[in-house]
Amino acid sequence: MELLRLKKKLGMARRGHKLLKDKQDELMRKLLEVMEEFRHRRKTVSKEYFELLGLEAVARGLDPFRIPAAPAGTVELTALKKNIMSVIVPEIQIKPSPSVVAQYRSLGGVQLSLRFAKFVPELVRLVSLQRMMELIASELEKTRRRVNALEYVMIPGIVDTIRYINLKLSETERGNTIRLLKVKDMLLAKQARGVF
Repeated sequence: MELLRLKKKLGMARRGHKLLKDKQDELMRKLLEVMEEFRHRRKTVSKEYFELLGLEAVARGLDPFRIPAAPAGTVELTALKKNIMSVIVPEIQIKPSPSVVAQYRSLGGVQLSLRFAKFVPELVRLVSLQRMMELIASELEKTRRRVNALEYVMIPGIVDTIRYINLKLSETERGNTIRLLKVKDMLLAKQARGVF
């Protein structure tokens, strides 16, 4: 009975190992995909950031009293949850208000405001991608540990126990066969002597 139970457990462990291995591969694929998008967006955001700094310096030089440090206005953030291979990651959507440019009168201020309004959603998306990478990497590490535990500890332990039980059962069966042969030999010897 223990042998049958262990064989079922071994089958389940192997199926679980295969599923976890598939999950690990898919998480790795998704992580690489998100990292590539992050790398691309980071270049774009960095370039835009430095251009905004230059534009702000020019605008301040032209009209230092009308350019605030950052454009005024409101943005609407919507935080959604996305499930990637049982990892809940945030997906933030941003919608700027159309009145962001209203208070600027100088040309530099209007241009700065328009560029900043386009920059903020990209920056938010970049932060969202970074958090997504952290969560996927964390889940990937947990999954890798589980795969390794199954592959190198649990499955070999079950296989060794099954092998040990099979050896004991074979040994017991050989012992029973030898006893039966001895009993048969003893009965044949008694029969030959005419004891029966």
